[in-house]
Amino acid sequence: MISQPLILIVDDEEAIVTGLSYRLKQAGYRVLGCFTGREGLEAARCAGPDLILLDQCLPELVGSDVLSELRRDPATRQIPVVILSGADVRQRDALSAGAAAFLRKPYRRDELLDVVESLLAQAESTQRPESWQTRKLF
Repeated sequence: MISQPLILIVDDEEAIVTGLSYRLKQAGYRVLGCFTGREGLEAARCAGPDLILLDQCLPELVGSDVLSELRRDPATRQIPVVILSGADVRQRDALSAGAAAFLRKPYRRDELLDVVESLLAQAESTQRPESWQTRKLF
């Protein structure tokens, strides 16, 4: 049996973590929530999530610092990270720092689920063994 993808939510607002967890679990995902940048970084390293939803404004380590640490670590480098921010953070800066996507708060539920599904599908296709991928034969 193939397990459902694990999504790590890192946000300092309990209501956001709870709401996102509920929506993602309804969509069939496993969810782990953290409330500080340090907790999120440690959870990413220990749990090996398939995707991370990362708030920019966090206590201890801000989202951009967490993202930088994730990208430096070979164990977490390939995990897709979606930056979620209500703060004045530029999308271009988040993407150039290594985020796979950026959503400005408040975002629509269907928009979030579309981004999650798309990134997980992309990650799955890049992790398949070569024999599973379509190859051009010359």
